[in-house]
Amino acid sequence: MTANPNAVIEDLNSGVCPDYDFVKEMHGVVAEQASDGTWTLDQASTDAKRVDLRKKRLSESSDLKDWWAEERDIVQNAAFFPEVGLMYNESLSFDKFRKEFTSFWNLPLEF
Repeated sequence: MTANPNAVIEDLNSGVCPDYDFVKEMHGVVAEQASDGTWTLDQASTDAKRVDLRKKRLSESSDLKDWWAEERDIVQNAAFFPEVGLMYNESLSFDKFRKEFTSFWNLPLEF
């Protein structure tokens, strides 16, 4: 979690971020709202929430090599949503993009 908890509280209080549930789950910031609507940080609960979120995210993550291999299969088989396939087809018409794309995915330039 890189979001500064106090900055998140400022965003809640200013209305920049009106969705507390979002910041709690995304940034791990636990706060309490007073009857006047102002938010205050619960630092101890924030620390605990961030530990739990990190454990959960690590348990759901995969090794980079595994991710790359799985994603390469999708790319190699063009198993995209139709809109993504269209975007790639159009983008591959640009030489610079084609070279970078095929190099990253270890595909032949003719892909």
